[in-house]
Amino acid sequence: MKWPSGRAWTVTRVAGLAVAGAVAGFLYYSYVGCESGGCAITSSPFLTTGFGAAMGLSLGWPSGPR
Repeated sequence: MKWPSGRAWTVTRVAGLAVAGAVAGFLYYSYVGCESGGCAITSSPFLTTGFGAAMGLSLGWPSGPR
């Protein structure tokens, strides 16, 4: 198996971290989430999953030339 390099590696890393963040957000909703509906983010599985994906994107997004 050949590992991706350059731009392909960047896209793979960003997409992978976004998916991992979405899964982590959904798991957070499933195990910890707010049942009363009073919590802004954790009351909906869609919001929690999207927030997790956004956090994964923020971790994986390239910061520019090194």
